[in-house]
Amino acid sequence: MYRISQIAVLLFFFLSCYPQGSVAQVKVIRLPELQSMMKSPGDKPLMINFWATWCKPCVQELPYFQRLADSLPDRFELVFVSLDFAADLEKKVIPFAQRRQMKQKVFLLDEPDYNSWIDLVAKEWSGAIPGTLMLSADRSTKVFFEKEYHSSAQIWLDFLHSSNQQTIKP
Repeated sequence: MYRISQIAVLLFFFLSCYPQGSVAQVKVIRLPELQSMMKSPGDKPLMINFWATWCKPCVQELPYFQRLADSLPDRFELVFVSLDFAADLEKKVIPFAQRRQMKQKVFLLDEPDYNSWIDLVAKEWSGAIPGTLMLSADRSTKVFFEKEYHSSAQIWLDFLHSSNQQTIKP
């Protein structure tokens, strides 16, 4: 029991240490830019979290993603894609990202007709958020999770699971 407590304390300390860095800028993108991000091979696997400032479960899980990305910067790249309205960029999304000290890349997807693009992200996605797309470094494997996370450990386990999936055509 003492050993488990030690491991829990070390894990908490490890995941709560944030490296110093500047707060991300929020860039408005359209579908072609998102598709390019999803298809262009990178140096590391890519994790894309779809969220919105008005989505309580999304807001609650953001710190878990941030901690995981901050503690394992060499293992994957994390990108946040806001589904807020573009008109809310200055009054809601940018202030939110600044208050939350979001250091990872933050985009606002300006595509209000969700039904026209959701299937292009993942055929199994109903469109509900939060949602997270995990892509291999070469982008040949993609796995989508339509659920709320309650810990960094849950995200990491899904990431490891997605890394073991067979190649799927994106």
